[in-house]
Amino acid sequence: MEPKPKRAAFLRPALRIILTAALGQGIAALLSLLLLKRLDAVLLLIGRAAAPGEPIVETLARVFSSLRHAAVVPRSFPAVLLCLTAAALLYARNAPPANPGIGLRKRLLRILSVILAVILFLAAFLLTLWRTDVNGIRFGDVVLSLIRTVRSGALDALSAPPQLPEVIAL
Repeated sequence: MEPKPKRAAFLRPALRIILTAALGQGIAALLSLLLLKRLDAVLLLIGRAAAPGEPIVETLARVFSSLRHAAVVPRSFPAVLLCLTAAALLYARNAPPANPGIGLRKRLLRILSVILAVILFLAAFLLTLWRTDVNGIRFGDVVLSLIRTVRSGALDALSAPPQLPEVIAL
């Protein structure tokens, strides 16, 4: 029998890491697409729980309801690097230990690597969401603009009751 070449021993783990990263990035892109398409429902759900009875919640939900028919294109290049790192962590936790006698340390490192990989996948999702183009405009830019608008107080008039003009009587 011929011994297996060393290249095959390297390619199998590398292929696992790349496929896991691609799957993670695909899930992040799909979740960002679904979240943006249904952002009005998410805002209603969170808004009704956080501030029941506030009319601004329904107003913002109506504003974002147009996203259901928008062209949403996830941009995911920088997030792929986070997914590759997370996938490498997940694969590294399954690598055979150098010293098989260390049980507790091995378990703690595995738990820590899984927690870190989950955090990296979550960061990849948020980065994908931030960089997603909605009708040619980056979603992150819209969020920054909305934050500036809210801080300036421009949306306060949406939730205030209408003011009737005072009548001057002589």
